[in-house]
Amino acid sequence: MKTKVNRSAYYRKFNLALTTLVTGGVFFAPTIVMGSEDIARGVIYDEFPTAVITDVKTKGRGDSQRYEIDYKLGEFGYEAVIDASGNIIEVNSEEFDDNTLIVGLAAFGDNSIYTGGVSETQVYPLIWYDNGSLYFQGASFGYRFYKGWADVSLDFDLALGEGYDPVDNKTLSDLPELDGAINVGLAIEKEFGDYELSLGVHTSANGSHKGTIAELGFGREFELSDRWSLEVGASVTYNDKKYNDYYYGVKPQYALENRPAYVADSDIDTSIEVGLVGQLSDNWFSLLQIEHTSYGSEVTNSPIVEKSSDTFVAFGIGYNF
Repeated sequence: MKTKVNRSAYYRKFNLALTTLVTGGVFFAPTIVMGSEDIARGVIYDEFPTAVITDVKTKGRGDSQRYEIDYKLGEFGYEAVIDASGNIIEVNSEEFDDNTLIVGLAAFGDNSIYTGGVSETQVYPLIWYDNGSLYFQGASFGYRFYKGWADVSLDFDLALGEGYDPVDNKTLSDLPELDGAINVGLAIEKEFGDYELSLGVHTSANGSHKGTIAELGFGREFELSDRWSLEVGASVTYNDKKYNDYYYGVKPQYALENRPAYVADSDIDTSIEVGLVGQLSDNWFSLLQIEHTSYGSEVTNSPIVEKSSDTFVAFGIGYNF
């Protein structure tokens, strides 16, 4: 039996964490302002007069500060790294990096909030592919149709493990089995220096819960060393009445003396998370993620729920081809 938390959404985050590690060498490098961005822009324009700059980021602190500048030359995209002295120290082709394939294994464990639920640990393949527009990340896939002030994408999420499973839970074995969800919606991600803000709004595409989920996330990145990095974040998730009632409601025909009928209303969940990533070699890396979620009263008041929170832990190792 599983909690209602969308584990495929966590799987997406888990795979997204690999992107910077592959293209930039270190994941979650902190970003701070290093004076005027015009300095770095001028370096690019001096070297490539026809360049069209699409994004500028500043990373590191002190003598290790550097600019990462995304720009286009004709139909091709590039990323240049400029040090604090204004020297171009690296230029990467985004087309080559964006087509990198990552394959590995990840173990996921969490405790169920449902009555009669048990803790579970499962192992899944860890797969990530992204060509800049079309992406496949674990149990999620989508298409980015806008990259500019923010990345905006049409996102599909296969949430097949949500809710309780009557086969594995004897306490709730008389309840109907819940259909897996295919959630579809829009996802927006925007970086602000050291911080990242994300917003996703999804609904069921296959008619399972027929509800709406909206998640607002906020994260901060820290560079621990040249091979280890840390991210801390928090998020709030709004689940509407249809969504909550599908996973936590009890219809009158399934009510018992110790399990009264229950209609769940909309509510908000809150989560905090910590992620640690390490580059083991040029191609191998490891990642640890811990996320703790607290549920609102509409969930915890349900007669089929016995816990007010759950903790999700994921550990994976992957190889960059």
